[in-house]
Amino acid sequence: MRLDYYLFGYRKIKLAQKDKSRGATALLRRGLSARISSDGDMLVAEVALKKYRSALEGVEYEISEAQGLFGFFVKNRRRFGAIFGILLCLAFLQFSGSRVWDVRIEGNEQLPSSVIEKALEDVGVAPGVGWGSFSASDKELELLESTPEIGWVNINRRGVVAYVTVKEKNIKEEPAPLPLYSNVVSAYDCVIEEITVTSGVAVVKAGDTVRRGDLLISGVIPAELGGGFVAAEGEVVGRMREEISVSVRRTEEKIVYERAQISEIRLKIFSFLINILLIIVYHN
Repeated sequence: MRLDYYLFGYRKIKLAQKDKSRGATALLRRGLSARISSDGDMLVAEVALKKYRSALEGVEYEISEAQGLFGFFVKNRRRFGAIFGILLCLAFLQFSGSRVWDVRIEGNEQLPSSVIEKALEDVGVAPGVGWGSFSASDKELELLESTPEIGWVNINRRGVVAYVTVKEKNIKEEPAPLPLYSNVVSAYDCVIEEITVTSGVAVVKAGDTVRRGDLLISGVIPAELGGGFVAAEGEVVGRMREEISVSVRRTEEKIVYERAQISEIRLKIFSFLINILLIIVYHN
């Protein structure tokens, strides 16, 4: 007998002597093979029984109960059903008891449980994971390295539940950084021709004269404009006065007095006398 017949079950079909040849012909027409003895007996696998019954329709035959290992369980299903069910439950409990089916987190105050659950899942602690597949101490170290907000952690097993107790680090809120504050001042003495402000408040206008160091754009926003401090920014165009430096060489003026000669003095006296004579004659 074939081994698969014994394991998966078979039936014994006995054809009537008068219908033995008729039955064999019907099976051949359906493409079914069978080894029929001289007594009309043949063995049929349990899985193919439906096809053989359909092919032998109208043929007289007798069929036995299920045989083999399958038939044994069918015949004794009431007797062994409870035992089989118990064995199946024990196997399931053995399988399920060696795994994590729930993760409960304790001790967290600031970190949401969902964040810790995600971190645990990343290191390999999640529902469905076998207890024997990881070391609790190793997973604790991995969780501390991956989650800097946690200062201490303990993973403990109670049945199929993993209890994770954490202690968070003291997370101090850092003070908000002070707003950047700056002004724009003049670097030269000039006359303002144009000013464009992108941040802050202009304190001068076109046409104003400013000196070096004077405030041009203030970073202090007045209360009527909302108040606050900003980094002053903008573009200022100014016109500078031209200065010309001339280097002049120092010179000295020298007056030289020369003494007149006697002949020149006599000539001047003679001319003076003639002028007097002419004046006298002119008056007379």
